[in-house]
Amino acid sequence: MNRIEKLQKQLIKQTLAGFIVEDSIDLFYLLGQSLSAGTLLVTPSDATLFVDGRYFQVCSEKVDCTVCLISNEALKTWFVANQLGGKIGFDGKKMSFDRTGFFRKLFTKLQDEKLTLDLISIENPIIHLRSCKEKGEVQKLQASCTLLEEGFSYIESLFCEGITEKELGFELETFLRKKGACKLSFDPIIAFGKNSAYPHYKSGDTKLCKNELILIDAGCFLDSYASDMTKMYFFGEVDSKLKEIVSIVRGAFDKALQSCKVGMSFHELDKVARDFIEDYGYGKAFLHSLGHGIGLEVHEYPRLAKNQKKGVITTGMVFTLEPGIYLENLGGARYEEMIYMSENGPISFSKKT
Repeated sequence: MNRIEKLQKQLIKQTLAGFIVEDSIDLFYLLGQSLSAGTLLVTPSDATLFVDGRYFQVCSEKVDCTVCLISNEALKTWFVANQLGGKIGFDGKKMSFDRTGFFRKLFTKLQDEKLTLDLISIENPIIHLRSCKEKGEVQKLQASCTLLEEGFSYIESLFCEGITEKELGFELETFLRKKGACKLSFDPIIAFGKNSAYPHYKSGDTKLCKNELILIDAGCFLDSYASDMTKMYFFGEVDSKLKEIVSIVRGAFDKALQSCKVGMSFHELDKVARDFIEDYGYGKAFLHSLGHGIGLEVHEYPRLAKNQKKGVITTGMVFTLEPGIYLENLGGARYEEMIYMSENGPISFSKKT
């Protein structure tokens, strides 16, 4: 069963007459083709891709569904030809207000053709398909993580007094790109000393000094799939309290990994790590969620958070575990690995766990 067919099964379950896909990453997932613009209309029994002249030829040759040149009239003709009626879903988090307005106007015009269509925003069923990785996706995520670990090992060899956070970031990006990464997953967070107390710190011109803690959070895209990892380093002798929170964070990671199982809710897993940190008195210093899904995007469904009441861990999911503690004017600690939920339990993609 291909991915469009899996989506069609979801439409039947949700009693949808159709679903509109225009997000470029969702289109790539379903079609295997990179498009900056396109409209995929999916019904329980049909799928048609509308693109402009830039993509018509290549999509006609490589995409496994009907391909048409896009125009307002072509879209109207498609709805009339398919004689659709009922609910047409779209992802309200991804489709713009103007674009939803276009489809509402189109559906109003279709009333003249005796078609009654209701445009509704729903939770995107594609995010659930994407959350359970196929074997080939798991292999690509593993390869991306392995390359990232090589990058971490490389810049660790560059640690020296006077080097700046920005310089290390540049060296990491250069290394990863030379090794095949198409881009970084995000601007790397490289934080020296007290700067590590900021979870989403922006690396700057701070120079590395002896006896400082180093936090590095980075990722890359390899063959369209992302990686994300955070490690801590001691450059000399650091404050004993920093050593303590690094140890606690690592313990929270280990506890979450050991507790992770199929059927466990996302907020329950977050609570395992949060309670572990709370037991040491640092609960208020854990400032973010435990982790997030990762795949074609570095942050995707699911979100492992205390307020994420819906959803459970299922076989095939790939997500990060990244507990953290942040102490103002002293420093912070975060440890992160990518985890694959296999049939036999959670597996870390990292060589050093």
